[in-house]
Amino acid sequence: MKVMIVEDQAMIRSLLESYFIEECGHKIAASIPSAKQAVELCKKTPVDLILMDVQTEHRENGLTAVREIKALHPKIKIIIVTSLIDSAVLDEAKEAGGYRTKSVGDISLN
Repeated sequence: MKVMIVEDQAMIRSLLESYFIEECGHKIAASIPSAKQAVELCKKTPVDLILMDVQTEHRENGLTAVREIKALHPKIKIIIVTSLIDSAVLDEAKEAGGYRTKSVGDISLN
């Protein structure tokens, strides 16, 4: 499986890369900090799964990028990853395909 990671925090991006390579055996097609960059890459780089942060570099909206990517490639699986707990944001993320929070047990990654 080819995975794209879109996360502005370099440490979290690195942890996700390691997990998907070492634990799952997947290939990282791209690991980038920008939602806008993700949309552009999806136009030319085929991927199977995208992990998208809700708010990326320069306060870019990951949910807007998800809608754009889904319009281009409706079969791409996208998981929204967020540390935000705002119910409106979580509802929007759920509608866009589902989400996971950035936490490990009781330890927050933020």
